[in-house]
Amino acid sequence: MLLDEILPEYDFTEVHTIRIKASQELAYQAFTQVTLAEISGIVRLLFFLRELPWKIAGKEEASLTFDIHKPMLSQMLTGNFILITEQVPEEIVFGLTVSRKIGTFVEGYNGAEKLPENPEEFLDFHHPDYLSVVANFLITPTETPGFVTVRTESRTKAWSRRAKKDFTPYWHIIHPFSGLIRRLWLSGIKRRVNKMCVSGELSAKLVEGVLVK
Repeated sequence: MLLDEILPEYDFTEVHTIRIKASQELAYQAFTQVTLAEISGIVRLLFFLRELPWKIAGKEEASLTFDIHKPMLSQMLTGNFILITEQVPEEIVFGLTVSRKIGTFVEGYNGAEKLPENPEEFLDFHHPDYLSVVANFLITPTETPGFVTVRTESRTKAWSRRAKKDFTPYWHIIHPFSGLIRRLWLSGIKRRVNKMCVSGELSAKLVEGVLVK
């Protein structure tokens, strides 16, 4: 699993899975194309709640504003998240850097405005006032022919004991909302697969990567 190579050690994690009747290719394409409108309207509220600490701190630029009719993944990757690596049609790994004090850049760190902007910078960034959040979606065949398991896991690594201590209360608050977003996302992928099967849709451009529309 690529995620194990990117972040083998971590402080916080959550895992969610769903079983879908589809090929790896079909499930991966559904994952890359599913929109917020297809997932659930409640996700917009969950993202608002998840980002509330940033909003309270006046960091509007840290929030994600989604177009409900565009693929959720591509909007995340053009926002705060960084595409680290992908292996189509099996796995994608993306990441986010967060301050140990949610909603703020740590005072005194004059490189805060230069947070990672690409995979290389992300993997090299181990500042003690920050945490790395890495997540994946993994699609694997099951023992039952014609079915796959879609698994998503997120891992958070604090780069100091102080960062872990400061972040822990936020983790306990946001964990239920984050988990629900993931479960709704997985359900949305399954619904899109069913819709694609009915329409016979499968893009030949899938092999070109996740951002191909």
